[in-house]
Amino acid sequence: MQIKLNILFFGNASLQLTVTYIADNLIERVKTFNLLGIYLDETWTWTEHVKHCVGKLSSAVYAVNEAKSYLDKRRILLIYYALMYSHLPLGILLWGKSCKVHINKQTVLQKKKAIRVITKSKYNADADPLFAMLKLLKLQDIYQYYLGRHNMQVNKLNKLNKLNALATQLCT
Repeated sequence: MQIKLNILFFGNASLQLTVTYIADNLIERVKTFNLLGIYLDETWTWTEHVKHCVGKLSSAVYAVNEAKSYLDKRRILLIYYALMYSHLPLGILLWGKSCKVHINKQTVLQKKKAIRVITKSKYNADADPLFAMLKLLKLQDIYQYYLGRHNMQVNKLNKLNKLNALATQLCT
């Protein structure tokens, strides 16, 4: 039975793989790797992940655009959440502060296309009031939300660790 093995070197692309087989299974060097829906690349630029997300978001914008003449706003929002929003938070704490070019690609699709299609607004309408009207988070707001949630969890763990250390000291 052949097992597919991949190796991804982070940082220094000049490293050479010396072992090419493990137990008769070929180890293939890759430049990108999909780990639970997050595309990692050897230079940590997030180019592949953003390219994948932009493809998914473009398909979602197409679906929303096609549905706008048949469905009401509530059902179109369901399509937005299912096909578009579901891809935005995936790994956002990792790539959320990456290159502005990457972020802008996704922001343009979310803001300028999908939101304006959902609200049947003009192509150049200001998107901020539309997000507020629909009670939707922009990409940067999603990042801030997950960052705040992560920080709260870390603070809670730190407090628990301090309490545990104090209780251990008192018991000894």
